[in-house]
Amino acid sequence: MKRRALAFELPSKRTCESKSIPQGEILTDLKDKKWKLGPAIGIGGFGEIYLASDDLSKPVAQKSDYVVKVEPFMSGPLFVEIHVYAKIGKKDIINQYILGRRLKSLGMPHFLGCGSHYYNNERYRFIVLPKYGIDLQTVFLNSGKRFSVKTAFTLATYVIDVLEYIHSNGYVHADIKASNLVLDKENRTPVYLLDYGLSCKFYDDIGNHKKLESDQRKAHNGTLVFTSRDAHFGAHSRRGDLEVLGYNLIQWITGSLPWEGNTDAEAVADCKNNMMSNLNAFIDECFTSKNMIPPEALVQYLKYVNKLKFKSKPDYQYCRNLFKRAVRDAGYTFNGDLSLNVQWLQVPRKRYRCISDRENNDKDKNPKVCAIPANPRKPCAVRNYNARLTRKSTHSTVQFDWPKILAGHPEKPTAVLSMYDVPQDLCTNNGISTDSTDSANSDALYTRGLDNPTPQMRLILEKEKQKEKVNIVNNNCVTYPTKLLRSKKGLLISVSAECEKINNIKEKIKKESKLKKK
Repeated sequence: MKRRALAFELPSKRTCESKSIPQGEILTDLKDKKWKLGPAIGIGGFGEIYLASDDLSKPVAQKSDYVVKVEPFMSGPLFVEIHVYAKIGKKDIINQYILGRRLKSLGMPHFLGCGSHYYNNERYRFIVLPKYGIDLQTVFLNSGKRFSVKTAFTLATYVIDVLEYIHSNGYVHADIKASNLVLDKENRTPVYLLDYGLSCKFYDDIGNHKKLESDQRKAHNGTLVFTSRDAHFGAHSRRGDLEVLGYNLIQWITGSLPWEGNTDAEAVADCKNNMMSNLNAFIDECFTSKNMIPPEALVQYLKYVNKLKFKSKPDYQYCRNLFKRAVRDAGYTFNGDLSLNVQWLQVPRKRYRCISDRENNDKDKNPKVCAIPANPRKPCAVRNYNARLTRKSTHSTVQFDWPKILAGHPEKPTAVLSMYDVPQDLCTNNGISTDSTDSANSDALYTRGLDNPTPQMRLILEKEKQKEKVNIVNNNCVTYPTKLLRSKKGLLISVSAECEKINNIKEKIKKESKLKKK
């Protein structure tokens, strides 16, 4: 039976032979939606990638939300990629999977449209995808070709999530590498896995797993450095995707693989077979020779991949837990953050203008100027509560030397007497001072309070002088005022609230004054 001719060609190697399409060209997809091409931002294996916009009235800006991948119509990879996206790349299908698995996110891109276009009598095929952020290969190179254990293993968990989704729909990816992994538009997680041009089904039309048979048309497909042993043989499998991820992890952590630089596909395949059959020698070659300690989780992962059969369904949860535990054992917290501490990777945040900026955004308007008054108000004087207060005093009589004060001992406590309360640390529990220095200070305070006495106070003082026989000094009497009270006229009167002797003297003076009046 003669095989029907393919609708596309399988090129022997990835070479870009397409001609550039100028900016401003309008493409119409299968749903009659029009897309306007912008500048080319990259070259793929068989074509180019352009910025695009669905707004035809304006030029395509650099901040566009879409990209268009364009390849010659007979190019096989884009034909395959469009069919893969049509099956598993619809947004509602992806969201349903995320809800069913209770995931926060999934790095599976969704496609927005596809179709064909004629330019200069040549036919092209195109697909429209969301625009994502920077690719991990660029980050890897700018990080000195080394990722930390946390970064590498966290990346692995994101890739395993996408692989589980792809495998659950009957496809394998077959070309996992850093250049096909991108961050989102703001250079954050999750990590999206792109380029499904080499994807293929591992189930037949009946639903049975394909046999381990060599297909020379697919032999050595993928990126030679990372191609799995099954792919070198010409048979793609789920275990092959996990093996490719393992090779990527070794490169991310150590910086290179033993067979890098070798362009002979058969020699590279033999090297991989020898290395994977003797994992200890493989690990020594990759890590020990570079004076590095191999992560135990990576060794266990490669051993697990080695044990998988061609038709085996991988235990994705086991692999994820292996890497999550390794991140914690390394002293990190597994929070899904890649910890890419690269300054050039940080995206500048949009600065929101304050209200004054928004109100004065017209350059023609005169800017508002804050005028300074001719006679500005003087700052308040520092209040010195230890100075004598009189009826006409409006400011402190003592000028503080602040530099001298601030240069003093920082640990020395400074107490300020309140106008109405006396510090409790100067008194004992009975209200009597026990320090002679405190008593002397309190005497000074008491006499300063009598410098400007009221008429009633003068009368009392005169009576006290006449009564020399009365001793007002008593051991049980506090010699400084415990309260400063205000009279009805607003004048300060100093009295001792704690001394009973003074109260007795006042009563005697009152009685004598009454007797004299009589």
